[in-house]
Parts: sequence; C-alpha cells; structure tokens
Amino acid sequence: MEFRRRRGFPVTLVTRVLSILILGFCSVSASEFVKVPSSVNCTVGQDCILNCTFNITAGGGWDERSAVIWRRAETHKEVHIYANSKHWLANQLPQYVNRTSLSDSELQRGDASLLLRRVTEKDAGKYQCEVTTRDKIGLELIDLVLVPAEPTAPAIPSEPRESAVLKRKPNWFIVVPVSLCVSAGLCVGLALCKKHVACCWKPNNALMASYSLTQTGSVRAQDSTVQTLRVQDSPAKTLRAQDSAAQSLRAQDSAAQTLRAQDIAAQTLRAQDSSSRVSEGQDSETQ
Repeated sequence: MEFRRRRGFPVTLVTRVLSILILGFCSVSASEFVKVPSSVNCTVGQDCILNCTFNITAGGGWDERSAVIWRRAETHKEVHIYANSKHWLANQLPQYVNRTSLSDSELQRGDASLLLRRVTEKDAGKYQCEVTTRDKIGLELIDLVLVPAEPTAPAIPSEPRESAVLKRKPNWFIVVPVSLCVSAGLCVGLALCKKHVACCWKPNNALMASYSLTQTGSVRAQDSTVQTLRVQDSPAKTLRAQDSAAQSLRAQDSAAQTLRAQDIAAQTLRAQDSSSRVSEGQDSETQ
C-alpha cells in the first residue's frame, strides 16, 4: 500500500516538530517539579546537606507509591533510596554505609534533601536527585564541591611566667620601702602578740586555780558521802552481830537442854536398875 505525496508540509517534519515540543514541555515541567542548586560546597570531615525540593502539589501529593532515589551521576550507582515508606539500602555503595539519611516528615513537605555525614574526598562529584510521585517524575543534578578546611593558626608557645618575672630587673625604689614596711609590721605584730599573751595568761591561772578548788571540793564531798554511808552501815553491822550472838545463845541453850534430857534418862535407868536389884534381893531372901 503506497501513499502519494501531497503538496504542503511534509509529515516527517511535523512529527519532528511535535516531538521536540513535547520533549521541551516535559523538560520544562520536570525542571519546575524538582529543584536543586547547581552546586553545594562541603568541607572534608564535616556533615553536608545536598538540597533537593519538589512541588508536592503539582506531583499529586506524597503517598506510599512515591519514591526518592539519589545516585552518583557518573556511575548511576545508588547512594540512598526511599520507596514504599521504607529505606532501601541493600545496594548502597559501600562508601556511603551509615553516612546518609532522609527525613520522612520532610518528604511529606516536598523536601528530599540528603544528609551526608563526615564528607570525604571520594564524595566529590555530581549527584542525581530523582523524585517519583503519583503524577510526576523528575530528576536534577547537583555538584558536590569540596572546600578545604580553614587552616588553624599554630599556637605560639608562650614564655613561662616565671622566666619572664626573673628577667625583669627589680625596682629598688619600690623594693626597699616595701621591705622596710613589712619588717616594721612584723615587729609591731610580735609586740602586740606578746602583750596579748601576757594579759591573757593571768585569767588562765585563775581558771586553773578555780578548777583545782572545784576538783578538791568534789573529792571531799565524795569522801563525806562515803563516810556517811559507813555510819549508816554500822548499825546494821551491830544488829547483825547481835543476831549472831542470839543464835549462838540459842544453840548453847539447846545443847544444855539436850544434856538435861540425857541426865534425866540416865537417872531413870539407875532407878530402874536399883529397883530390879531390890526385887532380886527380896526373892533370894524368901527362898
């Protein structure tokens, strides 16, 4: 099937123009959707933020299907991926492990900036920020430029204070009067101290004398108390002696009573013996 050529604009030219316009419109819309600065200056050893923002209203909002992908523009290797409300770091470049982070709350506000911790010299170069939402897809490039750290001024060794003092020449117009004043003050202080000690020593002797008198009085009072107790104890001792004497008298009385009983028993036995003898004599006479 063949088409005949007609006069007018060729079809191929029209399609090319339309494709150019569509690509241009897409590129313009993408650049308006995602915005990044052309470059960012970072200092080696410090944290750095790679700024990347997107028009969340034009993209139809942020939901679970939205995603942010940070890559190295030279190698297209993954630096950090956030998709389906999760951070996907399995394929992350080894040099960025535990050094990148994205804020979930900031993504919902249209901020996809990447925090890069402890920047190294290998981090220099171009990065690609790609944002995908429900209605839009856009990406932009940002260049990380290393800035040398500010040189710290070397510490100037300070001269020791003692050596500086020793190097100074003494001012005799000041040293001599000051030393004289110090000596006079010491002499006056010693004199006042001697007077103070002399005036305060007498009351101390009086205190010692009063203290000794107090101690002597207390000893005497204790001695009198002991004597009083002894006096009070002497009647008790007398009573105890009298009681012991009475007990001895009672013992002697009981012994005398025992002897009397024994004597009575002996007399009874003698009477019985004599009566028996009399009866025997009478019997013999009768026979």
